[in-house]
Amino acid sequence: MIRKTVFQSAAAALLSTTMLVSGPALADITSEIAAIQGEIASLEEEISNMANPDSLFGVLKQARLDATALTLALLTNQKLANEGAGTIEVIVPAVQPHPEKSAQLLEEYMKQMKVIDAVQDEVAQYSGGLVQAMAISRLETEKLTLAQIRAAWMQAEYGIALPANVSGSARSSASDIGNSNPSNDDGDDTKVAWADPTHPDIDYDQSIFRQLDNEGFEVVGWWGLKKYQAEVDDSPAVFAINVNAFTEGYGDDPSLKIGCQEGTASIVFDTDDYIQTDSRANSISVTYRIDDSEAQTGRWSELSGSKGAGLFNADGEAFLRKLYGSKKTFFRLRERDGEIHSMSLNMAGTDVVIDAAAAACGFSTLELTRDDYKAIQTMLNAGGFNAGDPYGVWGNGSKKALRKFQEANGLSATGAPDRKTLKAMGLNL
Repeated sequence: MIRKTVFQSAAAALLSTTMLVSGPALADITSEIAAIQGEIASLEEEISNMANPDSLFGVLKQARLDATALTLALLTNQKLANEGAGTIEVIVPAVQPHPEKSAQLLEEYMKQMKVIDAVQDEVAQYSGGLVQAMAISRLETEKLTLAQIRAAWMQAEYGIALPANVSGSARSSASDIGNSNPSNDDGDDTKVAWADPTHPDIDYDQSIFRQLDNEGFEVVGWWGLKKYQAEVDDSPAVFAINVNAFTEGYGDDPSLKIGCQEGTASIVFDTDDYIQTDSRANSISVTYRIDDSEAQTGRWSELSGSKGAGLFNADGEAFLRKLYGSKKTFFRLRERDGEIHSMSLNMAGTDVVIDAAAAACGFSTLELTRDDYKAIQTMLNAGGFNAGDPYGVWGNGSKKALRKFQEANGLSATGAPDRKTLKAMGLNL
């Protein structure tokens, strides 16, 4: 229970820049400041010694440094206020405490510390190589998650909106306290290398696009798109995130995520905030509006991390077909206690992302009927690509026949009746 006590002590010290404390409480703050200064110094040294600070490891360490530096700024502000020495201007938004969510997050915090202990043991088992590098990457990710849970707990318990990622002027003021070295823009006005030239109206100088590029994403419109192979079977996989609702500095960063993993298509509304769920149900109400159509409400599966909801498999494929060609969307999720999470998105680049997910998972982005599939199978048979009897059921035989047709025509051999393939077959669907 020592860890729990320390966590509560550090968070309580951040309750307010105007609440005065003294005696043991003030001594706790001084002790916490010294400990955090040591943590910042250690992180800065680790980052400065990295051969490639822009690698995934570097990005994760820098994010953790940012969160820690702001924590130090708030603690220092509290200490100065109690000593009558004035305060440092550190602006954070005021929010309402949420006791029920606080209890849930404190439990998550304790679980996360156990996860970190386990991963540290895993890292210690390896002496080098790719396996250790992957374990270290996971360790940095888990530590960043811990910082995010701590920030969410402070917000729920005390109404302090402490973000896990800091940018802009807030990052500068916090780093001055922690002796950090914020990155400086080199002032180059030329177009950034990761910009999507098909969307010149988007400001790709934003830090989130730089981060996507650093982490190996292709920037497509408002999306970061990553194609890879699933570890379990080397099958094609896709992960994409729409960052249009991200903020520069303080605030939550909700997002829409599209993916294909091991043949399973998915679409996720990530609230970037812990939500209260009903333990007796595994779904939650989500309202959405695509372009200027009427808003609709459906039941989406709750995510295991309690930070959003998603649709998977056939439901995910069907919703991605709805999104194809969309320009703007609106999503709203309502928690069990009535709290609402909403986001509006510019969907530039969505078709490229959905095409990638459809190719990886082998489904069509078109609303095809059984008669449509019969027509495709008949055309394949007529062309010498044996799809079997044209029953209108799209099975493995039909996929194999279509892959052969695609290969013969210089198309991506996905086995999915995508738009380019049907056009090549002369079908206008």
